Amino acid sequence: MNIFNKVALQGLKKNRTRTLVTIIGVVLSAAMITAVTTFGVSLMNYMTNGAIIKYGDWHVQFLDVDSSFVQEQRVNDEVANTATFENIGYATLEGNRNPDKPYLFIAGFSKEAFDTLPITLISGRLPENSREILVSSKVATDGGVKFAVGDTISLDVGKRMSENEKLGQSEVFVPQDKKTYTVVGICRKPVFEESSAPGYTLITKEDKQVKTDSLSLFVTLKNPHQIRSYTSSTKDHASIFNDNVLRFIGVSDNNLFNMFLYSVGGIVLAIIMLGSIFLIYNSFNMSLNERTHQFGILSSVGATAKQLRNSVLFEGICIGAIGIPIGVAIGIVSIGLVISVIAKNFANILYVNVPLTLTLSIPAIIVAAVVSMVTILISAYIPARKAANTPVMECIR
Repeated sequence: MNIFNKVALQGLKKNRTRTLVTIIGVVLSAAMITAVTTFGVSLMNYMTNGAIIKYGDWHVQFLDVDSSFVQEQRVNDEVANTATFENIGYATLEGNRNPDKPYLFIAGFSKEAFDTLPITLISGRLPENSREILVSSKVATDGGVKFAVGDTISLDVGKRMSENEKLGQSEVFVPQDKKTYTVVGICRKPVFEESSAPGYTLITKEDKQVKTDSLSLFVTLKNPHQIRSYTSSTKDHASIFNDNVLRFIGVSDNNLFNMFLYSVGGIVLAIIMLGSIFLIYNSFNMSLNERTHQFGILSSVGATAKQLRNSVLFEGICIGAIGIPIGVAIGIVSIGLVISVIAKNFANILYVNVPLTLTLSIPAIIVAAVVSMVTILISAYIPARKAANTPVMECIR
């Protein structure tokens, strides 16, 4: 340790009251910054969990793939979970009054699909075998055809074709098989059904004895931030992102939402930093006013302005090393208490079944500590620069 740092430490020990006041200011600053970053992380985690409950726990959907592609994704190191349903086929909706949706689309859910994709029942229950079916309420409200729990329906199931090629959208329907189902429930429109889809979705359970090579695959990645590189490696297959979940993870293409989110966080942190700088600056300024004579003597024996500034910055680092850990701990505890008080209000406003809980993030805590240290160094540098540039004789006088 050089002589300048030793002098700085002696000054801290000599003026214990002022040192304690400065540390308290640093603790308050670090606590507020930590509280803001931790609350931001907790809120985003709450919104993510709410979106998963509402839209499903998946990141990307592949629309029409075969079983070999599904197996490849299941053993992919980037993939955490997969769920599939069989694209059993389409059937003409007799009596339909919506020309834009003339069909029924039948999906055979696997167990993983029932767990991954949210289904909101209006009445009845979920299908337990491949002869039972769940009907979307949109069939009645939008298509004008009503089904009731207990009804038996017979459908000519097939594919929509054009020039002997199976298409996602087409005008020609080719029936291939006749299937009979018992309606066991009515549900809200499934979240995976696109508004442009030509058919209302009906959900049954997959028939493991009948193999199909037309599947819809839902993939959850271990690291959602790798979703762009992952989908680029599977670009031969049509895919849809679950943007309702991804935007709260921070990997959405919604630039307006991202800009709003980071702008609000940046403005709040800037306000806290500005107030903290004024508070801590006054403490360092008073300290340097008392040490001006000492700086003059050091300058007279050859100390450079850089060495004097570094001495004050070292003093700030020492204070930060004590105050920041305490402030971070207080910030986490205090925001935890605040979250426990306001959690019920969030349940009434947004998601009833999703609790707002304290979420700790190591990167967020590191950011809070770094921002706090930058605040201290700025607060110390301003008066240190002024004192270091003061003429020697004026300092001594």
